[in-house]
Amino acid sequence: MVVNRNFHRMRLRAAWSSSSRRGAVISDSAANSEAVLQTVFTAEQIAQIDLFDQAQLATVVETCRTSASLSEAGRQLFAVSRQKKKNTNDADRLRKYLVRFGLTWQECREGSDRRSQRHIL
Repeated sequence: MVVNRNFHRMRLRAAWSSSSRRGAVISDSAANSEAVLQTVFTAEQIAQIDLFDQAQLATVVETCRTSASLSEAGRQLFAVSRQKKKNTNDADRLRKYLVRFGLTWQECREGSDRRSQRHIL
């Protein structure tokens, strides 16, 4: 009985410890996403974007930043789904995605002076 209780306590402590580490990773990830987004949005604008969309959009902005062109960024971002399409136009798909957030590829690459003027759809 005592061994059983101790075993369960150890399992619970391990689970709680693991859970708190996962929470820290999520917090770090959210902070990184926000830092990336602050280069193209104001804090008020970021607050209007769902956390899910923030993470996705931060990945898109980072990919645009490291790509030589809109087409290259699109190919990287849509690498899997583009294989299923007859007519792939990754640049157009990416451009339309960015428009939803009032962004252009160039603004993602360089940051933006228009942050306060941007309207998120």
